[in-house]
Amino acid sequence: MNEDNGDQAVVHTMNITRCKELVDLERDKAALKKRLKDVEKKIKAKHGPILADLLRCGMKNVSLEDGTTLYKKRGIFCGKAEGVSMPEICAALTGCEELAWAVEETYGVAKLKEWLGEKETERASAGELPCDPSMLLPESIRKLLKVSEVTSIVVLGK
Repeated sequence: MNEDNGDQAVVHTMNITRCKELVDLERDKAALKKRLKDVEKKIKAKHGPILADLLRCGMKNVSLEDGTTLYKKRGIFCGKAEGVSMPEICAALTGCEELAWAVEETYGVAKLKEWLGEKETERASAGELPCDPSMLLPESIRKLLKVSEVTSIVVLGK
């Protein structure tokens, strides 16, 4: 790209080697993610049989020759029952004195980001110039939120 800088032309060059290195790293990352997914599937497949062995043998743990110990760990899962809505659960928890602390009031960051993106698209369609995304929010909301633009490089066709 050339820019006119008075009497002198300034030439900007793109470092293609750096771009190729980024693409290589993105490909490596994708391959590692796939490998990790495969390893996680294999790990998950081992859990059931090992747990069954521990239970059958009446053991809480097993120590291996290399010093590694595998042990049985009990966890608790909490999730909503089928056919129950989140507002129902929140109302019930709020009404229960000893569990009211488990309900938090929050807002959807992803929904706000989506709304801001839609507003930017509407402005662009109307031929308006881009603006600071926070300026799209009502002033009463704008002062409560930190909104910033983040620019990054996306590699397609890895």
